[in-house]
Amino acid sequence: MLNFSGLMVVAADDLVSAVDAAAEAGRRHLLIAVPAALAAQARLRITIAAGRHPLLEQAVLISGHAPLAIMSAVTSARSVTDHPVLGVDLVHRLLAHSWSGAWTPTVSKLGRPAPSMGQHLRSLLPGPGFLVRQGDDPEVFNAVRPGVVERDDLDRVLLVSEGGVPRSVSTQLAQVAGAGTVRPVRMPGRWTGVYGTARAGQTALLPARPAAFLARPAGRCPSCRLEQPAEVCPFCHVLVETTTTAGGIR
Repeated sequence: MLNFSGLMVVAADDLVSAVDAAAEAGRRHLLIAVPAALAAQARLRITIAAGRHPLLEQAVLISGHAPLAIMSAVTSARSVTDHPVLGVDLVHRLLAHSWSGAWTPTVSKLGRPAPSMGQHLRSLLPGPGFLVRQGDDPEVFNAVRPGVVERDDLDRVLLVSEGGVPRSVSTQLAQVAGAGTVRPVRMPGRWTGVYGTARAGQTALLPARPAAFLARPAGRCPSCRLEQPAEVCPFCHVLVETTTTAGGIR
């Protein structure tokens, strides 16, 4: 969850109580970011939380990216702007230019992407592990190889879960991705609900200069009156009135 003055990571079962705490702390806007694998658990709780706090504006992001990518995009957005709508829009833009996945010793309980029968069987035997690619084109690979990461002209940084991804794997990923920087990060949580195991080491490739993706407002929400870069307010879910107001970077 993101309130643009703090980031809170909670289990799906604790989502309602976390929203309660944010409301009691006087937060006005909240982004609830959920990995797609946990969306079914979270949706009802999001609805309950919205009903309990009608004055707390809530935006919801459900993403197929790895939790590491989602949290990193949120953290990067907070470093650029404290405007709630521009921040939510920036998170979406950063994830659209990101790659993410995980290195895991087993895929026996992985639901999405679905492993092949051979990969299921290989999980029963000692072996090097698997690369799980998430995002828009999810797939399970038996090893890091060219093509698992789509290269582009962006300057991107490779983030890896501290202690969860072998150095040889992160080095290979950096090479195939063309990433000049590899940065280990500490990941909160176990994420068994995403990978079927707590031993998966997450990895994410994000733009190194997030401020370059900050959009300029092109309108204003007729309900909350906040400036908007898109056609629909992510909090009020109403069409935006077009204006000529220009925004900026904090």
